Amino acid sequence: YERDSVRFFVCDMSGSFISFAKQCFPKACICIDNFHIIQRLDRVVDDVRRRMQHYYKDKGDTEQYTLLKHISYALKTKSSNQIIKWGDLTDHKRQKLEDAFSVAPDLREAYEALQFFHDILDSIGFSVQQDSLAEWFEQYRSTDVPELRTAVTVLYSYRSYILNAWRYDRSNGPCEGLNNKIKDVKRTMFGAQKISASVYCLHAAV
Repeated sequence: YERDSVRFFVCDMSGSFISFAKQCFPKACICIDNFHIIQRLDRVVDDVRRRMQHYYKDKGDTEQYTLLKHISYALKTKSSNQIIKWGDLTDHKRQKLEDAFSVAPDLREAYEALQFFHDILDSIGFSVQQDSLAEWFEQYRSTDVPELRTAVTVLYSYRSYILNAWRYDRSNGPCEGLNNKIKDVKRTMFGAQKISASVYCLHAAV
């Protein structure tokens, strides 16, 4: 069968994709793309931020509410890219993060877990990444932050697929890029069709 010749199946953490791969490509090595892991951890950080934001809103503390509301993008910035992205505002933004962490300890832990995972991805050598991932799980599997604990549990169940992506250096980035280009073309053509329809109606009216 041609499907038996498929060597790798790269996907996100959707259970339906994993089941599909196992059923239709039984000999393929399943890999979970790094982008989707970081995306999931970004969402965890933002979910914690929103929870704490609503907590202070309910207390009527507008100062802390506003602080947490305005650091959304800063939380998602990779620490090694902060100077490049923030420039002269780096110290100011870092202080804002520290101020937020001081009133929202759960947010600090979720943020540090995200940055730790970024560091793992930046590590050189599969064995180093493998050991660091084990350390990451050991540190955060018993966390008291509910949003983070749920995400870590999911990642732990898929750890072999995560390691496969690192071991064989596989990503679905090219496929995602192609999909985005197709979507751009579809949006552009949809706009062109609307313009053409409008011009046709105009001519018909004249």
